[in-house]
Amino acid sequence: MNENKSLVIAGHGYIDCLMAAVLTALRECLNRREVEMLMCAQASLADLLRETATGDAVPGRVFIVGVGLSANRGALVDSLQALRHAGCTCTWLSNQEAAQPQQLDGLLEPVLALDAALTDLAAERFAPWGVYEASVRALRDCGDSEALTLFYRTAGFVNRVMPREHGAEVLRLFLDGLRARKLPDFSPALKQYIRAYELMGHRELKGNEPPVYRLKQLIRRVAPADDLRIMILGETGTGKESVANLIHLNSERWTQRFLAYNCASSNSELQESAFRGYCKGAFTGASAYHAGLFEQANGGTLFLDEVGDLSPESQGVLLRILEEKKVMPMGGDKEVPVDVRLITATNKDLWQMADEGTFREDLLYRLQEFTLRTPALREIPGDIPAIADSMWRQLNQGEALPEAAQGPLRSHDWPGNSRELLNFLKFARTMGAGKEEGWSALLEQHCAHRRRLHRGEEKTPVRLDELIALHCRRIVAQCGGNITRAAEMLGIQRPTLRRHLARELTKQPQHP
Repeated sequence: MNENKSLVIAGHGYIDCLMAAVLTALRECLNRREVEMLMCAQASLADLLRETATGDAVPGRVFIVGVGLSANRGALVDSLQALRHAGCTCTWLSNQEAAQPQQLDGLLEPVLALDAALTDLAAERFAPWGVYEASVRALRDCGDSEALTLFYRTAGFVNRVMPREHGAEVLRLFLDGLRARKLPDFSPALKQYIRAYELMGHRELKGNEPPVYRLKQLIRRVAPADDLRIMILGETGTGKESVANLIHLNSERWTQRFLAYNCASSNSELQESAFRGYCKGAFTGASAYHAGLFEQANGGTLFLDEVGDLSPESQGVLLRILEEKKVMPMGGDKEVPVDVRLITATNKDLWQMADEGTFREDLLYRLQEFTLRTPALREIPGDIPAIADSMWRQLNQGEALPEAAQGPLRSHDWPGNSRELLNFLKFARTMGAGKEEGWSALLEQHCAHRRRLHRGEEKTPVRLDELIALHCRRIVAQCGGNITRAAEMLGIQRPTLRRHLARELTKQPQHP
């Protein structure tokens, strides 16, 4: 047991937890103790305390700030007893529960104040002599700031999806900043976390049904295997890019770039120039040097989505890069060494394509060294409410999904998966869900509208410009309404796509 080490555990969910935890950590720092800060959900607290009690350096003090004690009661008692036997003292700060459970008497010291701010509770308990007055003022002043809110959400995100030491590093940056009486300067590591949160904080793998739980376990297992090329299989809208990003964030390359490219967004020539890059003058319009995807992602991870849409020529280019770990820019005379972890994804049967001669079998063996599969929503109906709640909170500034929505959402099969679910939630928000109409009626209205659109598109236009407009509408629908993504898939600019979408289809002549 290390008497000069303290562990401060903050709860997820609101900034007050983090501020009170930081205030507690500051007291320990001034008492010349080494401090580690972590964030933890109630359901994971018993496991975290057990790991702490059985670790190589058991801390002399553990502070649990804003984490409830109701979950996994038996395991929690065992973990606290193990800490006490190791000589560690535990303190619990809470403003949500009036008293500690009776089973925990003697295992920890409660510091309770029902409905009080945890920051005030920590200040009163640990800073009665005024040493922290400046820190308390700084915490209160920055409590509603955009920077702190972003930091707290980012810290919670990385602690849920990343290794323990990564999350501790982020929290340490904040602690060091407050010890210097200022908000933290965003270091390169923290900027990387913030980019990750902004990119996919709302796309974490929600749910605990067996397919999702198994997928999370496999991600943790394959992420550190840097030399393993992974192919992600799954239907459209099942979160394949989110899985690829999680693999990157849990690998040794997490501080380097994650770059995603949709192979269906361009033709053969553009695919080759995207992979290789080009030098000035390589072709008409090449006015300057442009690094290819592998050079841009050097040291990091490259994710190739819809890899089944690669042309035969591009498949050959990709195979050569993987074999030689070098890339020759178009128009250049010098190869560039590249060190990139490649992750691919598809919703096609590539082995059947290999049998048909449309996909190279030798390339497929190199791409599919390990396979992950993302489940469709109809396979995990019990997780749909949690997934929908996460989306709804993003759309409604943190407001929880109404309970009345859970039944109707769970009963629908969602052929478009998460993209269709998000489309419906946007529709429901616009229609005043939970206020003017019931969720079942809204879902039926939404599905009926989509059926009418589908029936209307079955008639093939005669004019070429109308056929182009129809194809553009279908691609936009496939992309969940994302104009930018649809334009990339079509290989045109967004203004051009909007011009096609604005075109009205003429009515087809009716034949007797």
